Amino acid sequence: MKKINLGAYPSQPEEITKTAATLVGQITADGESSANQIELFGGSSIITKKGFKWQEITDEDVLEGAEQIWSSSNSKMGFFTHDITGLDPETRYKWLIFAENSLGQYAESSWQTFVTLPEPEGE
Repeated sequence: MKKINLGAYPSQPEEITKTAATLVGQITADGESSANQIELFGGSSIITKKGFKWQEITDEDVLEGAEQIWSSSNSKMGFFTHDITGLDPETRYKWLIFAENSLGQYAESSWQTFVTLPEPEGE
């Protein structure tokens, strides 16, 4: 059986506000991002789970609060997004993308960071 290289790649978050952000990631296999993954995987593997993890961090890189996870059983590779809400203004968060396939392979990106926008002056 051919070894399949499963990849999980983060992109810059979109639309960061003071309390929300849209996370963006891409799932690939063997460097290909294709909706026709049955052909790519030889009919033996599909994406069974993909998602994001995120957590608030302080300036001292100390974790604050529990790690949050969102996942989908959508079996398509390629780009996907998820909106996270309820974030604190002017706060740093770390996040990553992950994926799992039906062969039991797991891929996870390195941690990325973003900072939510501050409260406007006078509010």
